[in-house]
This record gives sequence, structure tokens and C-alpha cells, in this order.
Amino acid sequence: MLKTMILFHEKNRFFAIIWLVLPLLLAFIVCATFYNKTPTKLPTLVIDNDRTISSFDLKFMLSSSPVLDIHYISSLHEAQKLLNKGDFFATLIIPDNFESNIKLGVGAEVALYYNTQFVLIGKAINAAVVEVLSNAHTQYLVAQNIIKSSNFNIALGESLPIIPHINALYNEGSNYAQFLVTLILPCLWQILVALGMLSLLRHYAPLKSLVINCSFSLFWGCGMFFLFSMLDFVFLGSVWIVIIALAILALVLSGIVIFFYALLHDFVRTSSAIAVYTAPSLAFAGVTYPLNSMPSFAQFYSELLPISYFMRIYIQQSSNDGSFYELWQQSFNDMVLMLPFGLFLIFGLLWEKVLTR
Repeated sequence: MLKTMILFHEKNRFFAIIWLVLPLLLAFIVCATFYNKTPTKLPTLVIDNDRTISSFDLKFMLSSSPVLDIHYISSLHEAQKLLNKGDFFATLIIPDNFESNIKLGVGAEVALYYNTQFVLIGKAINAAVVEVLSNAHTQYLVAQNIIKSSNFNIALGESLPIIPHINALYNEGSNYAQFLVTLILPCLWQILVALGMLSLLRHYAPLKSLVINCSFSLFWGCGMFFLFSMLDFVFLGSVWIVIIALAILALVLSGIVIFFYALLHDFVRTSSAIAVYTAPSLAFAGVTYPLNSMPSFAQFYSELLPISYFMRIYIQQSSNDGSFYELWQQSFNDMVLMLPFGLFLIFGLLWEKVLTR
């Protein structure tokens, strides 16, 4: 028994690192990165060209926002340099005649510039600025209408004739951790599945490697969803359906590795092919960017990734409630679409058998 354990350890040191060290390390890094759950204190520049009481009030409201970390500057040229260096994410400009235009009722516009490469950061800053401007506009209308009606409730009603109340069905608190961690960790997990399978193929037969790798993959996959529950991520559906989809995903990913390894029969070339195939999953899984808005090639590439179908299943199960039969019906089509990837496993085993004759 001891010799077997030593042999396993010596042969599969890389495999041990993949499934005993990396899952904990990667989970810690990702969770620590999104510890705050929502972006806060994002460095933002403000240029005040008006310097009046109204612009001062607006700057005070901007500085009160938990999302923004306001820094004042006088030159647009200097602001451009700071944005290009990456020290700040956005610049808001309060124009000349800001207060006078408000009093004249002709409309006062402010300009917001931010780097669109930082998609989530730009969205958070834009939403925070829009909220501040909406509140400032409402305060001005209330002050204007209260002079006419001498009644605060009437003035408030005239300022806000329709007050929208929106309840999100998924990710109710706009939690960026729930939005991104539930995608990043499965994408990292699939890379570990591929690397673990490849490391085993160097020492064991494909079927034995498949059983060992899928067992470790499913264990850590279940641990990943246990972590999601510990982080209080919303999940309304069936855990068993997600575990079944996870098992299918581990099986087809391992099969794809067997196919590449049987075809190339070289560790370095196979790892490169796997990296090219799996690395873009974060962008093409259809979560961070709407699949319908992607170019045709991106949509086609997304269909070639089994993780795309799995993420659809997970989102369906996390956001929908109902009986097991109803939930199964919702995810059945995507689960079936994952099965054709199993052909890689069959072709890989057949090709390996032909080569070993």
C-alpha cells in the first residue's frame, strides 16, 4: 500500500498540485478579489468650470456616493494624462454657466468621460453619476414646485409623477461577486479538469485516467458550489441538476483532452491546444457579454464550448424555482447539447487503440 502511494506521488506530482493546491489557491484569489462584492471608491476626477453654489452642491453629492472617490482638478489636458496612465477611471466636467442655465430652465449638461475598456468599472461609475444627477434634478424640481404649491407632498408628486420600483429576479443586490465569481471559478475549474486529465495520460491508460480525473473534478466541482452557498449567492433551483451537468461537463472535457493527446501524442502540443480551446471561455460563455450581441464568429465559438451550455444550466437553476420536473425540463435541452462533445472521447479512445496496435 505504501509503495503504491509513493508511486502515485512520484508519478503524479503535477496532478497532485492541480487538484490539491490550485483549487484552494484559485478560489482564495478570486474570492479575495471580489470581497467587497460591489465596486467602491473608484478614483474619479471632477473639473468645475462654473464654481458656483449649484456646482458646489453637485460636487458634494458626488463625493457622498460610496462608488466614487472624487478628486478635483482644473485642467482637461491633465485629466487626460491621468486617465491614460490608469490612475483614474473617469472625468466629470461641470461646464460654464451651469447654475445660470439651471435657473433659466434651459437645461444644464455635464460631461462624463471614462475608459470603456473597463466595462464593469465604467458601468458602475456611469450608474453612480446618473443617480446623483437624478437626485440633484429632483431636488431642484421640488424646490421649484414648492414655491408654486406651498405643499411639499404636492411638489414632490409633481417632481416625480412616476417612481419606478424595480426588483431584480437574479442578483437582487447587483452583487458583482455573484455575477463574476460564478463564471470565473467554473472557467478555472474546466482548465484544471483538462490539465489534470493530461497529466494522468502520461502514466495511465485513458479509461483509468478518465475515472480518476472525473472523480477529483466532481469532488472539487461540488466544493465550488458549496463555496457559493457559503457566500450567500442566490440559488433557487435544483442542486442535483447542476451536479449532473457538472459530471457531464467533466466527462466531455476529459474526453476532449484524450482526443487531442491521441491526435498529437505530445504533452506540450496538447497543453497548447487545450489552452487555445479553453482559455477564451470567460469571454465567449455568454455571461459577461450578451451572446445575441456577439459577432457571428463569437457566437459560433461559444457553441463549440461545453462550458457555455453548463453556464446556461447554472443560471437557469439559480434564478428559477419550481418542482424537480419543471426545473429538469428547463435545463434538459442544454444538457442534451453537451452530449455530442462525448464523441471526442469515443474518437480519442478509438484512435489511441489504433496507435497501440
